[in-house]
Parts: sequence; C-alpha cells; structure tokens
Amino acid sequence: ETSVKAPEKPIERPGPGPVPRQIPVFVSDKHRSVRSLEWSGIAGRKINRHWGIETGLAYLSIEQEATHRPSFQFKHGNPHSSGSPHGRPNFDFDYNLNTYGGSASVSVQMEQIDRNNAVAPTEMVNLSITTQHTTRLLKMPLMVTYRLGRGRLQALVKLGPEGQYTLSNRLEIESVETDNKKLEVENGDKVQPVFEQEQRLRWGYRATAGLQYSVNKQWSIMTEPVLSGTFSANTSEKQTLPGMFLAGVNAGINYHF
Repeated sequence: ETSVKAPEKPIERPGPGPVPRQIPVFVSDKHRSVRSLEWSGIAGRKINRHWGIETGLAYLSIEQEATHRPSFQFKHGNPHSSGSPHGRPNFDFDYNLNTYGGSASVSVQMEQIDRNNAVAPTEMVNLSITTQHTTRLLKMPLMVTYRLGRGRLQALVKLGPEGQYTLSNRLEIESVETDNKKLEVENGDKVQPVFEQEQRLRWGYRATAGLQYSVNKQWSIMTEPVLSGTFSANTSEKQTLPGMFLAGVNAGINYHF
C-alpha cells in the first residue's frame, strides 16, 4: 500500500486573482503490488582470470497498483462558479503526485450533497485513490565483475552504476473515494493525471552474485539473484521523486568468443 507525505512547501500555480494558489504535493512511497519483467543482452570482456567488465541493454516493464490517501481542508477546494449539473456546489481539489517517472497533476471534483448542510472551512476532506502505474524502461548497466573458482562451475559477483531511461510512463486512476459524508466524488471515473514534469533519465545501481556453469568452451548457463535501485532525484521545483528498488533472479545463456 502506498503511503504519501507532503513536503515542507507546496508548489504555486496561477490563481483566479493576483495571489497564486498553493498546490499540495504528495510523494508515493510504497506500492501494494509490483510485477516486473526484464529482458537483457549483455557483453563483457575478461581483464584477467578474476576481473572483467560488462555492459549492455535491458528492457524492463513494471506494473504497480497502489492506493494513496491525500488529505485536504475543505477551504483548499477551488469552487466552480457555475456549480454542478445537479445545481449543487462543487469544488476542485488539486494536488501533485510525485512518482518514479515524474510529477503528475491530479484534480478531483467534489460535490456538496446538501446545500443546506454546510461544510466548515477547516473540515477535513480525506481521499482514497487507487492508481495503476505502468512504466517501461531501457536500462544501461556498466559493471565490474569478479570471478571465483576453477573448472566448469564458477561464482560471479557483479557491481556497477546503471542508467535508466523511461520509454513510456502511464498513470491511471481506477477509483476515488472520500470519508466526508457531506461530499461525494463527481468525476471519480474521469480523473486523468497529467505529467507536468517527466523525468526521462535517472541513474541507479545494479548488483548480482550467482553461479555460471560451462557446458563447453563456447557455451555456459548462469543464474544470479539481482538487486537494482535508483538514486534520489528532484523535480525542477526541488520536489523529491521516489526511487525504485527491485529484487529478483536472472537466468540466461552465455556465448564466449
């Protein structure tokens, strides 16, 4: 489940008057479920019996489902002068959600259920929003390798930096709920996040430790647990973007020239 936190300072956006609007920002921390699949092609060179270097390209597809819970005071809603189609007052609650791929703006429209049942300016409006986030990356590792053992079975340890380039980044909102009984969600199935600042290129690290078995002089098979992550990054407005940490197992076939 995703937890969210507001940074120290909100960002400013133009308002209807001379005073800019203060837009809260939330940062996605943890995801309820993550499914990932990676395909890679790696080339390497031995420096000596123990040491070597490797580089290549990897394609990674990640699907993340999460629920975040932004909170507002009612006074933070931006009223519509025309009201809703039902003739009741409605308000936009705007915020930015910082994700791995960048900062997305979200606008949730709330409608006052009973015009005669006033909502106090300081009354809390707590939202529960479920999202589906799909990210496709092209990863470029550069690793130093260390080889242990002799004969057909050898141990390999690899470590190095990794460039992570975002090919596509899609954030969809699946449901919106509120615990405020005086308001209801007007556009729950129509909320469309818009990425204002996409972070295409980020840097991270990659580490593996596994076994390689040589079938003959040219061919070998390998399996290795792998850990990879992302270094911290900020938007142009100095807002924190969450990182990514993945743990899994790689398996493959090597051809030795």
